[in-house]
Amino acid sequence: MATTAISIEGLAAFRRDLKRIDPALLQGVRVALKEAAELVAGEARRRAPVRSGRTRTSIRSFTSGNRAGVRANARRVSARYPGGYPYPRRLEFENGGRRAFIGPALEAKRRDVVERLDDALGDVARIWEG
Repeated sequence: MATTAISIEGLAAFRRDLKRIDPALLQGVRVALKEAAELVAGEARRRAPVRSGRTRTSIRSFTSGNRAGVRANARRVSARYPGGYPYPRRLEFENGGRRAFIGPALEAKRRDVVERLDDALGDVARIWEG
């Protein structure tokens, strides 16, 4: 089974140092993470099974600290589930553990994500060095 994460070794320490030296540079890292996540989100929207369209339109990229990701937040409300239930999660995992659209989107865009982050973090490091 393919991994569904990309890890950047040393990112937390890099961000911590940037915050101490020049917080404005930290924004460059956040933008790069968001852009990389949006590459995957766009591919996930393309791959999402469309029944009502809510799943596709609910797919969003996000950043939080040293993390970026993609989530689908559509909810279906019914008499049985008055608070709604997150049916994109069911769609994503209903294939016997194989991911349906977000996992394959990451695999399809893995190289693009790594290149985007490599370029952006390199740019920030060069600016930092002066």
